This record gives sequence, structure tokens and C-alpha cells, in this order.
Amino acid sequence: MLKQRLLPLLLVVLLLGHLALPFADASSTSGRAGPDFRVVNMEFDGAGSVTTSTGLILAPDTHTVRVDVDNAGTSTGSAFLSLVHKGSPSAAEQIVDTVDLGPVAASSGTTTYLLSWTATTGPSQTLFARVTGANDGNTANNEYRWDFDVETYRESFMVSDDFPSPAPGNTNVFLDRQSHTFNATIRNDGVMEFSAVMGLVLFNASTGETIEHWASSNIETIEPGSIFSEAQGEVLSAGFSASTLTGLWNVSVVVWTNGSAGPEN
Repeated sequence: MLKQRLLPLLLVVLLLGHLALPFADASSTSGRAGPDFRVVNMEFDGAGSVTTSTGLILAPDTHTVRVDVDNAGTSTGSAFLSLVHKGSPSAAEQIVDTVDLGPVAASSGTTTYLLSWTATTGPSQTLFARVTGANDGNTANNEYRWDFDVETYRESFMVSDDFPSPAPGNTNVFLDRQSHTFNATIRNDGVMEFSAVMGLVLFNASTGETIEHWASSNIETIEPGSIFSEAQGEVLSAGFSASTLTGLWNVSVVVWTNGSAGPEN
């Protein structure tokens, strides 16, 4: 009889325990409802910027800062986006610009905001993009930062060329006695614009005669890329006529670059 009396009581206790679980879950999730503003990404455009083995380098110029923001929460909320600069690790933060984003709908996708900022020369600088809004349920994702140096960094890179190569088993290239044009694609891997021209220097190994072929019309302006838009290669060309040449000639292909002062590789 004792067992028969206890059994209904145990069933009631177990049933009440199961009924209580959903109420506990509902109360814990209701506290997370609301907007959740996020800075998803920040990129530089409009002037030279490049990532090197030592980190990010920006040109001392006016940059367009592209900031991606969204609302990953469950309700609409209003927010502000601020661009904040530090000139050195020990410097105070300075607000560059603040934009009123207005109401941002929940789960409405990413919106890109364009802000302007002028970089001045100096090492170890930082730029923050911060979004703030009332009732933001998660402030851990409200900031994106870049650490960088600002300098006149220049670097050119030859991507490809169509220079002739010796045939298998030969050490020299044999050219017909006609006009020849060679092409090379050069890319600006720095942050400063420069001009470039390709020329040919022919040296007669027997007589010591030297002939140079340059054409100012072949000068190209090589623009730097940015973090948002990578640098594109530009084709340089140079040619010469071999119609009057005989014998063995050494041909050197030379690319001259000219730009603003600064380190060059």
C-alpha cells in the first residue's frame, strides 16, 4: 500500500519539473531581444594603401574609409557610426567624423558607409570604426580597427613579359632582321603613383657599339591600389629594328620609374 500511495506523487513531481523547463528557457532568451549593431568590415579606398610583410601602409593622402554595418538583432534600432583616430599608441583618441545612421532594421543586411579621412605621415597609427546605439544587446562587436604606418612607400613589380628565350640547346636568341617589339606588365605594389617607361639597350659584343631605344610616348602612369581595390598591371612596350644589324648583340631591357620621394623597392 505504501508503494501505491507514493507513485502518484512521484508522477506529479516529474510532470511539474518538465512543465517548468520551457518557462525557464523563455525567460532567459527574452533578455537577448533587441538590436545588435555590428561593424562587419572596414576598408580603405581613394588613395594608396597596401598590406606588406610588416603590416598596413597608407599614403599621406585623403582616403575614403568604407565601413560595413548591420543589425544582427531581433528589432529595429537607431545608431551612430564614428570614425576615431589615434596618431600614436600613446596619443589621445580624436573623433574624425560621426554619422547618424537613423533606424536600422533587424536582419536587413549590410550597409556600406563612406567616410573621408586625411592621413599624415607617421608610424604606429590606429583608426577605429565604432557603432553605438540604444539597447544594443551585444557591444563586443561594435568596433573594427586598423593599425598602420603612413609613409611614401613605393614598390614596382614586373608581373609578366614576352621577352624571347633561347631555344633548347642554345645559349643565344636568334632574331630575324626586322622590327621587334617587347612588352612587359608592371604593377604598382606601393602606395604612391609613379610613371614608368621601358627601353632597350643593345650592345655589340664584337665592336663595343651601344644603341639605346627609348620612346617618351611609351611612358605610362602606374597608379597604386588600395585595400578595397587591388592594383592593376600596366603594359609597357619597347621596340627596335634589326634590319641593319648583324652579329652578336646583347639586349638589355630596362624599366625606369619616376615618382614622389620615398623608399622604393
